[in-house]
Amino acid sequence: MVEFPYVQINPADNINFLVVDVDRCDALMLLMHPAVPPATWIIHKPESGHAQAGWAIDPVFVGRGHRPGPKQYADSVLRSLTRLVYGDENFTRFLVQNPSARNPVGEVYWGNRATPWHLGELMDHMKSYVDPFHDEILDGPAVSAWQPTPDRAKQSRKVQQSIANTSGRNCSLFRKTLRWLWTRWLGEERKPHEPDALAYARTLNRDLEHPLPDKEVRELSASACRQARKGNGRPRTSSHGGKRNQFLSRKGRVGGKATSEAKAEAAAANAATGRTVRSAMTDAKALKAQALHLAGESKQAIAELMRASVKTVGRWLARVVEGAETITPPVASRMSRREQPGALPSDQSESADWGHSASIPADTGAVPDPEPAETPAEPTLRMDEGAIYRGPEVLPPIRPSEPRVWATLQRAIGRPPRARPH
Repeated sequence: MVEFPYVQINPADNINFLVVDVDRCDALMLLMHPAVPPATWIIHKPESGHAQAGWAIDPVFVGRGHRPGPKQYADSVLRSLTRLVYGDENFTRFLVQNPSARNPVGEVYWGNRATPWHLGELMDHMKSYVDPFHDEILDGPAVSAWQPTPDRAKQSRKVQQSIANTSGRNCSLFRKTLRWLWTRWLGEERKPHEPDALAYARTLNRDLEHPLPDKEVRELSASACRQARKGNGRPRTSSHGGKRNQFLSRKGRVGGKATSEAKAEAAAANAATGRTVRSAMTDAKALKAQALHLAGESKQAIAELMRASVKTVGRWLARVVEGAETITPPVASRMSRREQPGALPSDQSESADWGHSASIPADTGAVPDPEPAETPAEPTLRMDEGAIYRGPEVLPPIRPSEPRVWATLQRAIGRPPRARPH
């Protein structure tokens, strides 16, 4: 903190210091007047006579959920101090001169008070002050130093509008210059140029009741150019210098709410379509992987051919594709039922499926069919709907995307490799 001449002295959620800025050549005399409570520090610039003073106070919470009373009390005390020393009422107090800096911007005078001020003590000090040289006969009734509300009748309309619409001379000058640079850039396609920004900032500064030093104006204009080049501070309005923004204009013509019922339904329909397409693509890959596995390829080889992981290939092999007919080759003898010994007439059999023997009633005395010899179960083949099963050597029709896959399939079914279909 000691390295920076300007600091943000108050955090976002608390007011720990009240700071006033006096841009007058007799600022030090005003701040040391008996009517003013002794400041915790004063930073005085000998070359111009301007000064800043700060009072350490008990913390006032202004964060989320704060009570409005304490903050209004602190604002009233600060307004009264500012008005008492003829301070700058547009001073934002966001960045103030650092009294603890290694190289401060001016001479630092520290006060003798070791504890923070209470807001009530500051108010009582200003209320109780009586000017010993005040003559009621000549000067009229004495006026208290405690005046938290500024006298609007004695201020010009320009100053009142500046106080109401701006947060400070520096901030106001910077924001207006940055806005002007963006207007030229977007409307006239003229990039930020420091000499032009400086000329515009000086024009704004001449219209102020108390103009800023030219050094500060140059720094503010240069900062505005840098921020504009970085893309910061871009206006959100649809018009710049009379030129309409076509993108924002088109959005305005469309109209409607950002999230309407129709838009929600369209988004849901688009999501469903996307899921259907992705599911169909996965089904196609699963059928191809199952065909390769049936042809004798290992999972590792299928993974290399299809450019997928072995774990993904395992999921494809276990996937049940909807709409594809799963056909299991017969596991019983290939003999017809009439050639099997002890076979019953077709009208007395309870099942006509392959591999199932008809049950024989106990009172017929017939010898039941012997159990067929166990044969190795043939792998399950999932066929497309409408495909005809002609034996384990027939594979479902697929169109591989790589020549190596096509050659592997041709060799698996006993055909010489040929050109891949296009």
